[in-house]
Amino acid sequence: MRIAVIHEAAHPPTSSIEILYAIKDKGVEALYLRPSRLSCHITNGNVKFFYGLRELPPIDAAIVRSLGFITSLEQFVKRYTIIKLLELKGTLVINPVDSITICRDKFLSLSILALNGVPVPETLITEVIPLAMSMSKNFGTFVLKPIIGSLGLGSLRLNDVDMLFNIAKLYTVLNQPLYVQRYIKKPGRDIRILVVGEKIIGAIYRIAPSSDVWKTNIAQGAKPQPAELDDELRELSIKTMKILGLHYAGIDVVEDEEDNKHRYKVIEVNASPLWSGLKRALGVEPAKELVEYVIRLIRQ
Repeated sequence: MRIAVIHEAAHPPTSSIEILYAIKDKGVEALYLRPSRLSCHITNGNVKFFYGLRELPPIDAAIVRSLGFITSLEQFVKRYTIIKLLELKGTLVINPVDSITICRDKFLSLSILALNGVPVPETLITEVIPLAMSMSKNFGTFVLKPIIGSLGLGSLRLNDVDMLFNIAKLYTVLNQPLYVQRYIKKPGRDIRILVVGEKIIGAIYRIAPSSDVWKTNIAQGAKPQPAELDDELRELSIKTMKILGLHYAGIDVVEDEEDNKHRYKVIEVNASPLWSGLKRALGVEPAKELVEYVIRLIRQ
């Protein structure tokens, strides 16, 4: 049996190292593959894969952690295509590249969830500045986010449409659309839920470092604390996984203090989640859980 971990970093980051060790601990051969080094060759009615200059050996499963920092549409298409072809050739790809792509697009993933009955924040995507200003005025306090991003970087909380106008002009120059979301008043924390298959590995509150800090990402200084999940949150987590076609994910949920009908709202789903905060707070081993799950699927 051979399982690959796919990540673009020249040196595997901590989460990928943990997965590689978990694979080896199971007596399984582990490979670390960078998407930029993967190639594909159509020949004699078949496709063959190369890594660097050598033909890639058969792989039973590939755990995709990152396609890398994409600088062009062509680069994305090439990397997406090769991972998709691995799937089509019978390799178990975790998570499926289509699901990863959907989750990388914050607006598309939230739209799909909303269409399937999952509560999400009121959100607008547009390139029309007057529409963004009009809706933001109705929102009152709102958040301007990058459509593709992580760790809370680039997100701005605003309540001034004139400020939005100035930022929007810069976005237009950079050919960037506007992603504007109603700010959800929350109790100084959000909830990160880590799911593998249909098993909830654990959940944490991510507590903002102070009352004047609104971001609750661990990378932004939030403190992890164990969270107890009620039946509604458990059901919401599994439903989210199934809707987006995910094998494992980090699901971020906010508690809306102003909405009595839908207390919980999904704000983001990460198809390649980091888990250092969750490990620190709960003492769980997400890499081990993930690898055991992947091996079970291979053997089915």
